[in-house]
Amino acid sequence: MALIDGQPRVFEVYQRAAAERRPVMVPATALFAANKQVKLSEQTWAPVFMEPNVAVMELSQSSALRAGDFADDMVTAQVSLEAADTGGFIITERPDDYRPLLRTWSW
Repeated sequence: MALIDGQPRVFEVYQRAAAERRPVMVPATALFAANKQVKLSEQTWAPVFMEPNVAVMELSQSSALRAGDFADDMVTAQVSLEAADTGGFIITERPDDYRPLLRTWSW
């Protein structure tokens, strides 16, 4: 959401990740939540996902079952699960929503 809102520091992290070919993983539930707020078309979202290092993480049956161990709401749960599985950072404006063992970055 912060990327679409034009948060400069988040955009900088996104650009740096693209330049360094570091993976940017967007859980499907986070994309759903962001689009519920901004209501953009697929064409408008397309530039975000055109970078070869950006991937949407689908919510599989296995992920859905395991995510429940992390949080009560599905978005926080899937984001947490994907970060835990990959060792990735969670970029969020609400770091307190996530377990202390998960690495978060906020602006």
